[in-house]
Amino acid sequence: MSRRLAPFVLGILLAVLAGLTPGPVARAQVSACQPVHVASISTNVDLVLRSPAPVAGPVRVAGLQPWSAGWPLADSILDRVADVLSVGSVCLATDGPDRTSDGTLQRQVLLPNGQGPLALLLVRRGWAQVAPDAETSAPALAASLRSAEAEARAANRGIWQVLNSLTPYTAPGGGTVTIDGRLIPALNALAQLDVGRPLIDGLAQGNVVLFIMAEPQGIWGHYDSTARVIGVDRSLAGADPRSLATLLAHEATHALDDSAGMVAQMTQQAGESGACYADEYQATVTEMQVWQQFFGPQGKPPPLSAFERQENTDLARYLRAPQGFTARLMAQYTSECGR
Repeated sequence: MSRRLAPFVLGILLAVLAGLTPGPVARAQVSACQPVHVASISTNVDLVLRSPAPVAGPVRVAGLQPWSAGWPLADSILDRVADVLSVGSVCLATDGPDRTSDGTLQRQVLLPNGQGPLALLLVRRGWAQVAPDAETSAPALAASLRSAEAEARAANRGIWQVLNSLTPYTAPGGGTVTIDGRLIPALNALAQLDVGRPLIDGLAQGNVVLFIMAEPQGIWGHYDSTARVIGVDRSLAGADPRSLATLLAHEATHALDDSAGMVAQMTQQAGESGACYADEYQATVTEMQVWQQFFGPQGKPPPLSAFERQENTDLARYLRAPQGFTARLMAQYTSECGR
């Protein structure tokens, strides 16, 4: 036999139940939840949904900011995020504004089997960084994201291995270069040379960021013209600052010629292949000049690494037979520049 509850008793029970209701994060997770399959990812926080999809275009995981392509760990993080999303369908939920300030559609992405928001997993593992406007773009989850980010930063996980190492460096001309702190002695050494100071100023003017990172086998360093990044292989992290300065002089020459438009001009005049060879030749000549200014025409006595032995050998060839050195250099960059 059922009995009706008195109104005041019903009111008390509703109040108690309201106190037990999940907070804003849980409510955001179930709001307008749409199961979808992810076809691919364009960045660590931008998903491309499999057709037919409930929304058109790429979807940004709300409250997060993309990790730049060309930066350290970018490729490995993409692979890890892809693995997480390969388990099956995910669920889209609304949390905050429909789109980012640049018009990108944004949603919270809920993982299957009760794993919770993808955003929290990415941030906690150090695979993504919280967006500066998270309190607006993901209001229900923002506090949890900030807490997870603080945890990942303190543990030096993922991207925080990179970001925690970065520091501002004041260029000779007063500009600022963002660099891995372990490269400060190398830039200090380069700044002592007349040829070096304009190169460092060029890095500041071009907003080029300098990292120590894992390079492919046989590569000491590189300049990425799209990401505007210089990478130095981590095997050289403890090298003589003058050796690192020589390598940075090579890569900074690429960066300076790129930002000054010289590479584009050479491409118009000599085509992409010709411009590539000319760019490598100019960077290598600068490298040889810096090495000679640091150590003289005989090179460094004694060389303490494979890189320093290579520099001594290249300088000897350059001084002994410049034309032969140029021909050898062209052959060395055939795979990169073409024929």
